[in-house]
Amino acid sequence: MGLAEIVRGAVALANNITAGLQVAVLHQAWDGTYDGDGNPVLAAAVSRQAIVEWKQRLVRSVTGQEAMSPCRVTFVEPLIATRYDQIKPPPATEYHSIVSQESVVDPGTSQPYYLVVDLG
Repeated sequence: MGLAEIVRGAVALANNITAGLQVAVLHQAWDGTYDGDGNPVLAAAVSRQAIVEWKQRLVRSVTGQEAMSPCRVTFVEPLIATRYDQIKPPPATEYHSIVSQESVVDPGTSQPYYLVVDLG
């Protein structure tokens, strides 16, 4: 058994253990296109389970700027997101943009083992 298989198993175990802490968040993914005004086009919202932590923190955005993030969302499953994606975590009434993200990529699948995003 290789290290990648061990990490996959550990993430699956973490997903099962934290299931009681996970809530449904709405995720609108960028579909890879732009509208006539040059704005990213987002797909319909999909409900995903995630751990949501409301705590203000200063993070470095994907553009290199410092940004205040009120919320961190952890998806304990393979998921790819872009800075154009929008996420609505409870109890928020509006969507938030991703300002920072981190993950470790599984070399066997080329997908992240998990995804942590800070919202703006």
